[in-house]
Amino acid sequence: MKVIGVDAGYVNMGYAVLHLDGMEVDRTRSTIERVTLLRKKHVSHDDMRKAVVKFVGERAADFEAAEVIALERQKKALFQIFNTVLWTLFSDKVVFVHPLNMSKVWGLSKIRDQKKQDTIKLARRFVDVPRGKGKIDDACDAAILALTGVIRKKKWEVDQLLKFVKEADERSENTAGKRRRVE
Repeated sequence: MKVIGVDAGYVNMGYAVLHLDGMEVDRTRSTIERVTLLRKKHVSHDDMRKAVVKFVGERAADFEAAEVIALERQKKALFQIFNTVLWTLFSDKVVFVHPLNMSKVWGLSKIRDQKKQDTIKLARRFVDVPRGKGKIDDACDAAILALTGVIRKKKWEVDQLLKFVKEADERSENTAGKRRRVE
């Protein structure tokens, strides 16, 4: 299964493509990187939209092949544009992950600088993290976002299956009760 995680940004954006066999990450085929979408101090909403469309177009094969695209929930309108574009293109694959949920799932610190270090350490358990390549915490965030997205999506699928089974059981009980009354 191919999974993508994106920690949105325009100067320091994290992008991870993970290949999973079950819940095991195939390190040899998985990659993380820090991406710069725009090198501007002031970015308009239109600049961001165009940059996101270009970014997705350059990686269309990855996005098309992914089963899950995990995106961090965003507060700022500029980064919500990123999520909106991806949701519009891949709504059946997108899973939004709240940063606090990611911290809870993985037991990460709530203190920002410590959380960055925790995330880098955790990401190294699953993927090869480039050393000496500048700011890598965003790329590591993307990897952990991807894994958290898979967990959330699988939990949702299990919840839906359990709901279906419960409803089927209830229908079965109702049908059996009606048959008894008829006899």
